[in-house]
Amino acid sequence: IAAAAVRQGLNVVSINQFAFEDKGTSSGTPYANYVNAPASNGITDGRARFDELIKLIKTKSTSDGMTYEEIPQFMALYCDDLDAIGHNEVAYQDIPLATTEEQRRQNIVDHMALLDAKVGELIQACKDAGIYETTTFILTADHGMANFGIQESEEEDNATTKLPDLMNTIDALGDGFKTEFLHP
Repeated sequence: IAAAAVRQGLNVVSINQFAFEDKGTSSGTPYANYVNAPASNGITDGRARFDELIKLIKTKSTSDGMTYEEIPQFMALYCDDLDAIGHNEVAYQDIPLATTEEQRRQNIVDHMALLDAKVGELIQACKDAGIYETTTFILTADHGMANFGIQESEEEDNATTKLPDLMNTIDALGDGFKTEFLHP
Protein backbone atom coordinates (compact mmCIF):
# COMPACT_ATOMS: atom_id res chain seq x y z
CA ILE A 1 0.00 0.00 0.00
CA ALA A 2 2.88 2.38 0.73
CA ALA A 3 4.45 1.66 -2.66
CA ALA A 4 1.10 2.31 -4.35
CA ALA A 5 0.76 5.62 -2.50
CA VAL A 6 4.26 6.65 -3.61
CA ARG A 7 3.44 5.70 -7.23
CA GLN A 8 0.42 8.00 -7.01
CA GLY A 9 2.69 10.87 -6.00
CA LEU A 10 1.67 11.02 -2.36
CA ASN A 11 4.10 12.10 0.32
CA VAL A 12 4.49 8.99 2.52
CA VAL A 13 6.07 8.31 5.91
CA SER A 14 6.20 5.01 7.77
CA ILE A 15 7.04 4.98 11.46
CA ASN A 16 8.33 1.54 12.43
CA GLN A 17 5.82 -0.11 10.07
CA PHE A 18 8.30 -2.77 9.01
CA ALA A 19 5.98 -4.08 6.27
CA PHE A 20 6.64 -0.83 4.36
CA GLU A 21 10.41 -0.71 4.86
CA ASP A 22 12.00 -1.04 1.44
CA LYS A 23 8.51 -1.69 0.05
CA GLY A 24 7.57 1.88 -0.71
CA THR A 25 9.55 3.63 2.01
CA SER A 26 13.27 3.76 2.85
CA SER A 27 15.22 5.53 5.57
CA GLY A 28 16.14 9.06 4.58
CA THR A 29 14.11 9.08 1.37
CA PRO A 30 12.24 12.35 0.82
CA TYR A 31 8.52 11.83 0.23
CA ALA A 32 8.82 8.10 1.02
CA ASN A 33 10.59 8.04 4.38
CA TYR A 34 10.91 5.09 6.77
CA VAL A 35 11.53 6.27 10.35
CA ASN A 36 12.65 4.31 13.38
CA ALA A 37 11.26 6.22 16.34
CA PRO A 38 13.82 6.91 19.07
CA ALA A 39 14.05 4.22 21.74
CA SER A 40 13.32 4.74 25.40
CA ASN A 41 14.72 2.15 27.83
CA GLY A 42 16.20 0.34 24.83
CA ILE A 43 12.78 -0.32 23.27
CA THR A 44 10.89 1.69 20.70
CA ASP A 45 7.39 1.23 22.05
CA GLY A 46 4.02 2.54 20.95
CA ARG A 47 4.29 5.65 23.06
CA ALA A 48 7.56 6.65 21.36
CA ARG A 49 6.11 5.86 17.94
CA PHE A 50 2.98 7.94 18.57
CA ASP A 51 5.21 10.77 19.84
CA GLU A 52 7.18 10.59 16.59
CA LEU A 53 4.02 10.84 14.49
CA ILE A 54 2.60 13.66 16.62
CA LYS A 55 5.92 15.52 16.31
CA LEU A 56 5.76 15.12 12.53
CA ILE A 57 2.25 16.56 12.39
CA LYS A 58 3.15 19.48 14.67
CA THR A 59 6.60 20.37 13.29
CA LYS A 60 6.74 18.77 9.82
CA SER A 61 9.97 17.06 10.87
CA THR A 62 11.08 13.66 12.17
CA SER A 63 13.80 12.63 14.58
CA ASP A 64 15.93 11.32 11.71
CA GLY A 65 16.43 14.94 10.55
CA MET A 66 13.95 14.81 7.67
CA THR A 67 11.83 17.93 7.17
CA TYR A 68 8.68 18.15 5.11
CA GLU A 69 7.14 21.05 3.20
CA GLU A 70 3.70 19.68 4.07
CA ILE A 71 2.34 16.98 6.33
CA PRO A 72 2.53 13.65 4.45
CA GLN A 73 -0.76 12.50 2.93
CA PHE A 74 -0.13 8.87 3.94
CA MET A 75 1.26 8.12 7.39
CA ALA A 76 1.67 4.63 8.84
CA LEU A 77 2.56 3.72 12.40
CA TYR A 78 3.27 0.24 13.73
CA CYS A 79 2.43 -0.42 17.37
CA ASP A 80 2.91 -3.96 18.64
CA ASP A 81 2.84 -3.23 22.37
CA LEU A 82 -0.37 -5.13 23.03
CA ASP A 83 1.00 -8.17 21.19
CA ALA A 84 4.12 -8.17 23.34
CA ILE A 85 2.11 -7.77 26.52
CA GLY A 86 -0.64 -10.19 25.52
CA HIS A 87 1.68 -12.99 24.45
CA ASN A 88 3.09 -12.76 27.97
CA GLU A 89 6.36 -14.48 27.09
CA VAL A 90 8.63 -11.90 28.73
CA ALA A 91 8.21 -8.73 30.77
CA TYR A 92 7.59 -5.71 28.53
CA GLN A 93 9.07 -2.35 29.48
CA ASP A 94 7.79 -1.67 33.01
CA ILE A 95 5.04 -4.32 32.80
CA PRO A 96 5.88 -7.53 34.64
CA LEU A 97 5.23 -10.99 33.24
CA ALA A 98 1.72 -12.00 34.30
CA THR A 99 1.36 -15.15 36.37
CA THR A 100 -2.43 -15.42 35.98
CA GLU A 101 -4.87 -14.90 33.13
CA GLU A 102 -6.56 -12.12 35.12
CA GLN A 103 -3.24 -10.32 35.52
CA ARG A 104 -2.41 -10.78 31.81
CA ARG A 105 -5.73 -9.22 30.83
CA GLN A 106 -5.25 -6.37 33.29
CA ASN A 107 -1.80 -5.66 31.83
CA ILE A 108 -3.41 -5.37 28.39
CA VAL A 109 -6.23 -3.13 29.63
CA ASP A 110 -3.83 -0.85 31.52
CA HIS A 111 -1.53 -0.42 28.53
CA MET A 112 -4.46 0.02 26.18
CA ALA A 113 -5.48 3.03 28.29
CA LEU A 114 -2.02 4.55 27.71
CA LEU A 115 -2.25 3.93 23.97
CA ASP A 116 -5.80 5.30 23.90
CA ALA A 117 -4.46 8.53 25.41
CA LYS A 118 -1.84 8.63 22.62
CA VAL A 119 -4.58 8.19 20.00
CA GLY A 120 -6.33 11.15 21.64
CA GLU A 121 -3.13 13.23 21.37
CA LEU A 122 -2.80 12.22 17.71
CA ILE A 123 -6.38 13.24 16.98
CA GLN A 124 -5.85 16.58 18.72
CA ALA A 125 -2.65 17.18 16.74
CA CYS A 126 -4.58 16.50 13.52
CA LYS A 127 -7.29 18.95 14.60
CA ASP A 128 -4.71 21.60 15.51
CA ALA A 129 -2.99 21.11 12.13
CA GLY A 130 -6.30 21.43 10.27
CA ILE A 131 -6.14 17.94 8.75
CA TYR A 132 -8.58 16.09 11.01
CA GLU A 133 -11.63 16.47 8.76
CA THR A 134 -9.74 15.00 5.80
CA THR A 135 -7.92 12.25 7.70
CA THR A 136 -8.94 8.61 7.79
CA PHE A 137 -7.71 6.56 10.74
CA ILE A 138 -7.44 2.79 10.29
CA LEU A 139 -6.66 0.56 13.26
CA THR A 140 -5.97 -3.13 12.75
CA ALA A 141 -5.07 -6.09 14.94
CA ASP A 142 -3.97 -9.61 14.21
CA HIS A 143 -5.55 -12.00 16.70
CA GLY A 144 -7.58 -10.29 19.37
CA MET A 145 -5.06 -11.15 22.11
CA ALA A 146 -5.86 -14.84 22.40
CA ASN A 147 -2.93 -16.08 24.41
CA PHE A 148 -0.70 -18.91 23.29
CA GLY A 149 -1.61 -22.45 24.34
CA ILE A 150 -5.32 -21.86 24.84
CA GLN A 151 -6.37 -22.22 21.20
CA GLU A 152 -6.71 -26.02 21.45
CA SER A 153 -9.63 -25.81 23.84
CA GLU A 154 -13.08 -24.90 22.56
CA GLU A 155 -14.25 -24.93 26.18
CA GLU A 156 -12.04 -22.02 27.17
CA ASP A 157 -13.49 -18.52 26.87
CA ASN A 158 -10.03 -17.35 25.71
CA ALA A 159 -10.19 -19.56 22.63
CA THR A 160 -13.05 -17.66 21.00
CA THR A 161 -12.90 -14.32 19.25
CA LYS A 162 -13.99 -11.22 21.09
CA LEU A 163 -14.59 -9.34 17.82
CA PRO A 164 -18.40 -9.23 18.13
CA ASP A 165 -18.08 -7.84 21.67
CA LEU A 166 -15.59 -5.23 20.49
CA MET A 167 -17.74 -4.19 17.53
CA ASN A 168 -20.87 -3.92 19.69
CA THR A 169 -19.00 -1.84 22.27
CA ILE A 170 -17.67 0.58 19.64
CA ASP A 171 -21.05 0.84 17.88
CA ALA A 172 -22.73 1.60 21.24
CA LEU A 173 -20.49 4.65 21.71
CA GLY A 174 -22.55 6.65 19.23
CA ASP A 175 -20.80 9.86 18.11
CA GLY A 176 -20.68 8.52 14.55
CA PHE A 177 -18.48 5.55 15.42
CA LYS A 178 -19.22 2.60 13.18
CA THR A 179 -17.26 -0.61 12.90
CA GLU A 180 -16.80 -2.65 9.78
CA PHE A 181 -15.13 -6.05 9.54
CA LEU A 182 -13.23 -6.55 6.29
CA HIS A 183 -12.99 -10.22 5.34
CA PRO A 184 -9.99 -11.44 3.30
